Amino acid sequence: MRDHRKLAFHDVTEADPSSGLAVLTGMGVGQHYLGPSWDDRSLLVQGPLLLELKRAARDLLVSQGIAEPDLPLLFRRDPFPGEKAMRVVEPGAADGFDAHAVALVNGTGYLPKPLNVGKALFYSLLGSGAIFKIPDSLWNSTFYAGLLVGACLRGATVSIIAPARDNGPSSGSPQMARAHELFTRLVLVRRELGGAIGAAGGQLRTGLYALEVDRHGFASRAETWSRRVAASPSLRSLIPSSSQLLPVVAEAGTPARGAESPGPGQAGATEPPKLHQKVQFWATKEFWDAIATSPEWPLFMSTYLRYREATYSIEAEYADARRFTEDLERIAKRIFAPARGTARAAGYAIAGSQNQDYRGMFMDGEVGVLFSGAESLVPLVDLLFLEGTVTWVDDQETLDRLLPPVSELMRRLARVIKDAV
Repeated sequence: MRDHRKLAFHDVTEADPSSGLAVLTGMGVGQHYLGPSWDDRSLLVQGPLLLELKRAARDLLVSQGIAEPDLPLLFRRDPFPGEKAMRVVEPGAADGFDAHAVALVNGTGYLPKPLNVGKALFYSLLGSGAIFKIPDSLWNSTFYAGLLVGACLRGATVSIIAPARDNGPSSGSPQMARAHELFTRLVLVRRELGGAIGAAGGQLRTGLYALEVDRHGFASRAETWSRRVAASPSLRSLIPSSSQLLPVVAEAGTPARGAESPGPGQAGATEPPKLHQKVQFWATKEFWDAIATSPEWPLFMSTYLRYREATYSIEAEYADARRFTEDLERIAKRIFAPARGTARAAGYAIAGSQNQDYRGMFMDGEVGVLFSGAESLVPLVDLLFLEGTVTWVDDQETLDRLLPPVSELMRRLARVIKDAV
């Protein structure tokens, strides 16, 4: 049992909930989490939502034996002030988005697990035509996978992405055994239930993040995306305005095309990237139909690529990155505009610390922030880029090549200890 939550915040008070900031992330604190070889995401949050994070941090300290009077002043219980004393932030006054969001905080051990409940509800209740994009570094929960197979049989399109062996942050034999067994089952599901899934209008896509060393910096990723998307009609069907996005991404990948070594200004990596991000996107069919044909997608992708280039290298100067995030926010709101007011149109993203594994479900403390609307589109464009770089697994041979099976003894051992890996 461990506390796997990764968050930091400052200046969060009941009297002025929007005065502080928080960051939620999948990253730990260490040098190896920085730079292009660690593929992770963080979420910057401002607003009353932070009070829930503060409460969870206080409860953790108290559960470890710290008495309320001994808590640091920041964490002591502070009742909400009267209406006149509490500062209310007008919509749009905070930096960035004006979002609808909720914090879902799992306690350790037998404490409440609202994050599990939230995921299960969405996996179960979004109807025909729903979209699920779910990458994870430890994808081994047959419970979550079973819910998503059920969604496919109701007509949903589901993308499940896990790292190949060489791209896994936790690449020990037990973890890889659990991932291999789950993906083997998903290959069998596609083979045995593919007809029923297709008849319902659904799709089940399983992919492995199997990127090689970025020898030409971020241009290597862009070149991989443009090459794979151009060659795959089924992949293009998952990506809005894919025909318009192809030349945009191809241009970003030009420096890596046909060159043997990095060119001037290209920061080549030295090891394959590790997939560690835990961001998911879910949407109803009505939301997807409303945003998919927007003419803003090429500009959205172009801005996203410039942001990724600006933040790719650990040695880079990030002075321009803030400008790109603001541009992404503005474009996202324009893409979202047709969905506003459309019946049943709802898009969600969730970011936090929880993996798609049994340990993260049952034993560990975890945190996630679920948010909706235009705010969900920035994670979406990031996931669309990720989908174009992974290797899609359509057969057992591809799976065994990128995620080799372990011995029968290790497979049986991994089953026994699945709640602890």
